[in-house]
Amino acid sequence: MKMLPKADDADDAEATTLSAGDYPITLDGLLPAIYFGQNDYDMDSNINLRAAPSTVNFNSIHRHKLSTRTIAHYCRLEQIGEGTYGQVYRAKCLSSTLSCPNGGEIVALKKIKMHHPGYWGIPPTVLREIKILKKLQHKNMVKLYEVVSSKGVEELDWEDEREDEKRKKEIKSKNSNDNSTPMPSDNNDPLMTGGSKKYDLEGKNVSTQISSRADSNSKKKKRDAMSDIEKLRESYKGNLFLVLEYISHDLTGLLDMAVKFTEIQIKSIIKQLLDVLEFMHLRNYVHRDLKTSNVLITDRYEVKLADFGLARSLESSFIGRVGNNEFSSNEGDFTNKVITLWYRPPELLLGETKYGTAVDIWSAGCIFAEIILGRPIFTGKTDMDQLKLIFDLIGTPNENSWEGFRDLKLIRTGEVTIDKQRRPKLREKYGSRIQPAAAFSLFEKLLELDPKKRFTASRALEHRYFQSEPVAPDDPKGLGTINLGGDGSGYHEFQTKKRRREAKAVAKVAEEESKSRGEIVEKQKEAFDKAYRDHLKRKKSLPPGMSDMRR
Repeated sequence: MKMLPKADDADDAEATTLSAGDYPITLDGLLPAIYFGQNDYDMDSNINLRAAPSTVNFNSIHRHKLSTRTIAHYCRLEQIGEGTYGQVYRAKCLSSTLSCPNGGEIVALKKIKMHHPGYWGIPPTVLREIKILKKLQHKNMVKLYEVVSSKGVEELDWEDEREDEKRKKEIKSKNSNDNSTPMPSDNNDPLMTGGSKKYDLEGKNVSTQISSRADSNSKKKKRDAMSDIEKLRESYKGNLFLVLEYISHDLTGLLDMAVKFTEIQIKSIIKQLLDVLEFMHLRNYVHRDLKTSNVLITDRYEVKLADFGLARSLESSFIGRVGNNEFSSNEGDFTNKVITLWYRPPELLLGETKYGTAVDIWSAGCIFAEIILGRPIFTGKTDMDQLKLIFDLIGTPNENSWEGFRDLKLIRTGEVTIDKQRRPKLREKYGSRIQPAAAFSLFEKLLELDPKKRFTASRALEHRYFQSEPVAPDDPKGLGTINLGGDGSGYHEFQTKKRRREAKAVAKVAEEESKSRGEIVEKQKEAFDKAYRDHLKRKKSLPPGMSDMRR
């Protein structure tokens, strides 16, 4: 069975299962070739990087076995994030054999569920992230230390252990009610279902073979096939965890906490971001998911770019395109369904599929403005709403401002029409708020509508904004320390959103109590503000059940 990504699905295909021969790719198979081997699988002469899918010998990869460590080497302290494939935790390293940051103790564990609605196996975005973090190393990129598994110590993976037990009970119950054709209960399993039809391991339709008159041999074959699939699924017992460098905060978390950065701190943060983008772009890599929650910041103002699941090389081999889950009849066409909406550039919103590193620069410009203003600059609810907000602020394109924009897909097909020209209002609205003047000048260059006119990271770093006083230091540790109180475990988007909701509820109670005492409105507001701040700063408690899974 070979299930390759469809061209139309591109990076948005959340349910793709890659496979090696007749078996989905496992930790002992493809992963060592990417993470623990050489960059492009050239360790194995049987693998032709330029070959068509049918000629690639994935089975040969399985000769490279991996003796992996488990999550028993880590003590999970608290959840700090959640993604498509699992949770992210702050954790303590219990072994002295691993080189860990922060005195050899604290790391981030990014959980990758091996059983997920629509697939089982290693998601393509995870393969991509591991490969890129192995190949590209920069002081402003988060570090990947190792990949561990919960296989053999499933009891430590308490959330997924409960789900797995529930799945087994459902299978057992269904099998006992259908002795003739026992079937697993997961309707999303790509090897188990195909709409209303049933398929065998080779993907062939066998629904016509099933009838009430099937003889015992046919039943036995079906039982054997189901047994093989059950064994295959059980080989996925446990989950993977990426062991990453732990960074105390992300920009979203700090902005949620109403942190006000000084001019030199802002300059240092955006300079470090442009530094790592220059590093990636000069090597023909594009991130494609820049947003404030993916810009991590240490207590000493060091920037670390994270989440490379959508990143890709602009010069991919076939293997790279498997990992990127992007196939097209036109080489060089990429999906435009990337980058979170608020940070997505206009060319992608208009359907462009031939793009380059300029898409990251637009996102960086949005982040730059957000750090200064304390809030996102474009907050559209849909693609068209986002496009309208961009045109309302920067002006509608014409052939002078954006040569060739009418060739973009949604303009060409008439799905987007520009009936009325809007003049730019960027300086009028933000000229006095984005200061100094050099900062606004750089901001304008990062948010050019035409990607060809948009500054590159290298050119942005040469801008007078970075030459003018105060000059950002080479070592940001001289800028001071971020200290927001609490237990020192940091502030990330996942944590601050939840805590802000909790703080508002607590503050509302304090406000009502003040009101019931007959205090004036100003006192009521003071009570609200104090309770809100105190709750945000108090020591964070572990969620229920967290202590049970520590070891």
